[in-house]
Amino acid sequence: MDQPANGSGIGQPVRRREDLRLTRGAGRYTADENLPGQVYAVMVRSPHAHARIRAIATADAKAAPGVLAVLTGADFLADGLKPIPHIPWSPHPAETQLHNSDGTAPFEAPHFPLPADKARFVGEAVAMVVAETVYAAKDGAERVEIDYEILPAVAATADAARQDAPRVHDAARSNVCFDAALGDAAATEAAFARAAHVTRFETWVQRVTGVPMEPRAALADFDAETGRFTVYAGNGGAVRLKNDLAKILVVPPEKVRVLMQDVGGNFGTRGMIYPEFALVAWAACKLKRPVKWIIERSESFLSDYQARDLVVEAELALDDKGKFLAMRGSNIGNLGAHTTNFAMVQKGVQMMSSIYRMPAAYFRARATLSNTSPTRPYRSAGRPEVIFVMERLIDLAARECGYDRVALRRKNLVTEKELPYKNPFGVVYDNGDYIGGMDLALKLGDWKGFKKRRKEARKRGKYRGIGVGTYVDISTGVPREKAEITVKPDNTVELVIGIVSQGQGHETSFAQLITEWLGVPIECVRFVAGDTDRVTVGGGAHSGRGMRLGSIVIKKSTDGIIEKGLRIAEHLLETAAADIEFKNGRFAVKGTNHAVGLFEVARAAAERKDLPADLQGPLYAACDETVLDASYPYGAHVCEVEVDVDTGKVALINYVAVDDVGRAVNPLIIHGQVHGGIAQGVGQALLEHAYYDPESGQMLAGSLMDYAMPRASDLVNYITEISEVPSSTHPLGIRPAGEGGTVPALAVTVNAIVDALSDFGVRHVEMPATPERVWQAIQDARG
Repeated sequence: MDQPANGSGIGQPVRRREDLRLTRGAGRYTADENLPGQVYAVMVRSPHAHARIRAIATADAKAAPGVLAVLTGADFLADGLKPIPHIPWSPHPAETQLHNSDGTAPFEAPHFPLPADKARFVGEAVAMVVAETVYAAKDGAERVEIDYEILPAVAATADAARQDAPRVHDAARSNVCFDAALGDAAATEAAFARAAHVTRFETWVQRVTGVPMEPRAALADFDAETGRFTVYAGNGGAVRLKNDLAKILVVPPEKVRVLMQDVGGNFGTRGMIYPEFALVAWAACKLKRPVKWIIERSESFLSDYQARDLVVEAELALDDKGKFLAMRGSNIGNLGAHTTNFAMVQKGVQMMSSIYRMPAAYFRARATLSNTSPTRPYRSAGRPEVIFVMERLIDLAARECGYDRVALRRKNLVTEKELPYKNPFGVVYDNGDYIGGMDLALKLGDWKGFKKRRKEARKRGKYRGIGVGTYVDISTGVPREKAEITVKPDNTVELVIGIVSQGQGHETSFAQLITEWLGVPIECVRFVAGDTDRVTVGGGAHSGRGMRLGSIVIKKSTDGIIEKGLRIAEHLLETAAADIEFKNGRFAVKGTNHAVGLFEVARAAAERKDLPADLQGPLYAACDETVLDASYPYGAHVCEVEVDVDTGKVALINYVAVDDVGRAVNPLIIHGQVHGGIAQGVGQALLEHAYYDPESGQMLAGSLMDYAMPRASDLVNYITEISEVPSSTHPLGIRPAGEGGTVPALAVTVNAIVDALSDFGVRHVEMPATPERVWQAIQDARG
C-alpha cells in the first residue's frame, strides 16, 4: 500500500468518491435512521399568519388511539427550557458591523420552539403530538383544538417596516429591528451635487426558499441513566447543533451527542437549528423512548427558513465621462417572524459597490420583522441581491447616457494595481484580475458575434438579448476549525474535521489534500465529520469556509504527521533526520533507495516498544486554528436569452461563467458547484417566488405545483471556466467556489432580458421574469 498517490492530488479532476454510493441508493440520511421502540412526532401548525393563542385543548387528542403525548408551548416553559440561541449578527472582524443610528440596541426577539403567546406565521408549530405511529400522531393532531384570536398580519417587506404596521412581537417598538447607516454621507452628497448624471433604480428582490432534496428530519433518544441525549439530524454542522441543543435543553454540552451522515442539501437555509430538533429531544426525555419526526414537503414550504426578500432604492452618480462618483440608497431586509439572522442586510450592504471604483457611498440599512417564515443566508447571503442592484444600475446608466455597457464597466472596474482596495463601506478586497475575468467571459460568450445572432433570431420572430455582470463575494463564517489526522497500521488515514458535507464533495476534495501532502492513495482516506463524540470543534459548511479553512488545518495536521513520522523514521532507518526526506508517502535516506513507507512507520509506532515513549502509539497530529482573514472570490458571467414577445416566454440560450477560486483543488467538483449555483440564480431570476398574500399572510406557493423551480429543459449546457489568481489572504491561495455561480446570475439574466426588449423601450423587468411579467412589460412600454 506504500505507493505514490497516482495523480489524485490538488488540481486533479477526481470523480467524487461518494457519488457511487449515493447514486446506488446507499446514502444514509436522517430518515434512514431508526431505533428500537421509537415513536413518532407530528407538529400542529398555525393556519393563521398572526394569532394570539388563547387556549389549547388537548384532552381529545390525548385520548386518541396510540397517542402518547400532546405538548405545547406552555409545557415547554413549565419544564424550564430555553429559546433557540440565534446568533443574528456576523461578528467576524472582516465584516462591517452595523449599529442603530439612534444609539439603541437592535431588537432581538426570543424564539421558542413552540410559542406560548401567539403564532407569528402560517405554518409555525404551536403543538406537538407524539404517538406509536405516524398515522396515529396525525389523527391526534387533528383533534387538538386551539382557540385563536386572529390578529392583523403584515407580510410585504416595505409594509412591515412602516411604523403603523401590526407588530409581530409585542415587546418591540416597531417591526424594524435595526436601522443603521453605512458610508460617508457628506462625501456622497457632495459627489451627487457635482454629478453630470444620476441613475435611479428601485426593486424588490423576491423571497425564495432552498427546497433541499432531503426534507428535514430528526430522531432523538434519551438515556435516563446517563442523562444524555442522542440526536440524529441533518444540518450545516454537528458541533453548533450540539451546543444549541444543550442551551435549549439546559444541559451541559457533553450531555448531547449529535450524529449526521449524509445531508441532502443545505444552501444556508438549513444551516442552523430548527425548532423540531429540540422538540423531539424534549419529547424523548419526557417519554423515555426514541422520538422520530420527518417533515412533509408541504410543511417545508411553510416552515423552512426562507431567503432573499430585500427592498432596495438606489442611485448611481456619474460624471460627464462615465466615471462613477458615488452611490446611495436604502436597503430593507425581511427577517420573517423571528430574528434568526441579519446577514442578508449586514453582509449585503457592505458589498453594494461590488468591484467597481466608488469614491463615496452612503446607504441606510434596515431589517424588519413580518408575519412570514424566518429568513436565513442562502447561497451567498445578501450578495446576489446587491450585485443585482449594482449591475442593473450600470446597464440603466449606460442606456440613459448612451455608453457601451462593457466600456462603462471597464472604465470603472478596480484594476490589479489598485488592489488591495478598500470599498466605500470599509471592506478591503485582497487581490485579483477583475478586468481579465470579464474579458474572458466576454470572449467565451462570443460577445462580438452577438449582433449577428440577434439579427438571425429576429428573422425567426424572436428577440434575443445578452447581459454581462461582474461580482465579488466575501467569505468569512465561523473562524475556528480543527482537523485531526491519524495514520493507521491497517493502511488507512482517518481525517476527523468539523465540516460536514451537504453535497460539496468533501469526502473527495479533503482526501485529495491528504493525498497531495502525505502521498497516500486517495482510497485510503476515511472522512469523519458528523459525530460530536469524535468531532469536538468545527464551524460546519457555510459562507464558503469549508475548503478555505479545512485546507489550512489539514495542511498543518499533515505537517505534524510528517514531523512525527520523520522522528520515527530516524530510528527505523538508523539515519539522522537531516539526511531523510519525505516524498510520495515514503521516508527515504537522501541519495539512496533505503526507505520506509508512511504506513510502515505507523505500524512501528503502534507495535515497537523500543521507540521513545513520545513516539509510541497512534501516528496522530491535529491543528486547531482560528483564521481571521476573509476571502474574496470574484468573477464575471454572460447570459444570452431569447424572448417570444407574443407570449413573454424567455428561453435561456447560452450561459458563460468565469469564477476565480484562487487555487482549484478539484476542478470537476468546482464546475459542478458553479453549475448548481447558476441553476439557483437563474431559477430565482425566471421562476421562483415564495409568495405570501400581502393582506392575509397566507403562503400561496406552498407546493411544487405552485413554487416553480427550474427543470433541466429550462437550462442549457453552461460554459464554465475556472480562473486561478492565488488569494493573498490564504496561505495556499484558495478562494471559495461554492457561491460564485449564484451571485451574478440574477443580474446577468435580467440584464439579458431587458436587452432583448430594448427595442420596445422596456427599462426593467422585476423578478421572477415570468412570461406574464415579460409580456406585460412589453405592453406597458408600447403604451
